[in-house]
Amino acid sequence: AEEALELIKRLLEREYRGRDIPPETVELRARRLLTMVVGLATETVFDPDGWPPERQRAVLADELATVAP
Repeated sequence: AEEALELIKRLLEREYRGRDIPPETVELRARRLLTMVVGLATETVFDPDGWPPERQRAVLADELATVAP
């Protein structure tokens, strides 16, 4: 989980380069995205019919839009 968190943080830092976004905000958003991905994976394992790939992509895209610069 720590490696995944660090990867997400690096991706966000690259995306936010040149913007005035505090490190605490990057950390919070990275943790939020990791939590969402883990939750999405869990939902998919327990309800694969309710979580087809298209729905998973739509939910992830919506979440990513909330952290986009």
